[in-house]
Amino acid sequence: ADLLLQGRDFCVMRGAARACVRCAGATKGKRRRMTRAASSGNEVARSVHRKFALLQNPAVHNITYSGAIEEFVSSAVMAFECGCTQTTLAEALDGMRSGSPQVEAEDVEGMVEVGIVWLALMMSPKPVTRWGSGEAVSKQFAANWMGFVKMIVDAYFYKRMAWVQLDRLQLEQMVTIGSADPAHIVAERARLVFTTLQLVAPQFPKD
Repeated sequence: ADLLLQGRDFCVMRGAARACVRCAGATKGKRRRMTRAASSGNEVARSVHRKFALLQNPAVHNITYSGAIEEFVSSAVMAFECGCTQTTLAEALDGMRSGSPQVEAEDVEGMVEVGIVWLALMMSPKPVTRWGSGEAVSKQFAANWMGFVKMIVDAYFYKRMAWVQLDRLQLEQMVTIGSADPAHIVAERARLVFTTLQLVAPQFPKD
């Protein structure tokens, strides 16, 4: 939860090379100390990939589901702040699958979940600094998921609710994309949004 309060993270992109740099905040007076740690875009992608694996099988990794979803969301927030996009992140993830044919960004495992987290950040009234000019998600992805995420963001901030009825979210999916995910998948993706909002703008006590 201290991720957004302790320094600023951004990605420096030069062609295929990408570095993520963390700058520590200033100390009192004129003394300032800056700490920089560089890592490739592949390392950012690996972090997201590892945390997504935790989310899929938390018991196998000896972690609770709540802990796994918080770690995944934190890694996705980091990637967003670093200026990553669905395309660049998916390319890095896809590149790890040696010999596999190239696929669309949204078809790479975990990219829908990452995109949902990023939409929640983009729609939150509490701004999150993003060090990048590229569009985080594609226009098509935004069109498909904006209504879903907006229902949860509105419930969280304006109605102070920590839940939204699943059938309403499924109905939104039916209207927007013509089909609805099973209830357990809708519930998981809704929880991704709530967890993201709780991270950047906490307003409910944690269990």
